[in-house]
Amino acid sequence: MAVGERFSFGKFFGSFFQSLSYVKAIALLLRIGLIAAVVGGLGWAVYRTYIKPPETQKQNTRIVVQQGGTLNLQQTQKQEVKKRAWWVPSIFGEVYGFKEIDDNEGRTGIGGRAGLRWEW
Repeated sequence: MAVGERFSFGKFFGSFFQSLSYVKAIALLLRIGLIAAVVGGLGWAVYRTYIKPPETQKQNTRIVVQQGGTLNLQQTQKQEVKKRAWWVPSIFGEVYGFKEIDDNEGRTGIGGRAGLRWEW
């Protein structure tokens, strides 16, 4: 509305029936949706690759047929070792003995060490 132009209800309500503003709004929503889909897809790929543990088969079934028609089903449970998260350190301690052989003198003794270990 230009300076000095009077307000018109006809123009105001007529603007709701112009298609250009709706086309622009739909185009903006499509752009936002496309960006959200790309960012979400990348986030999902990173989650599946690095964070979520792989799905492993936890139980195996073997079918053994013996002579005479005897059927045995043997089920074995797979033991799954849980690893710590990479940011949680493991505490370790070691005790060792040593003997050095040298021309002049040899040292013998025991030692030890302890600390934190991060497993990647």
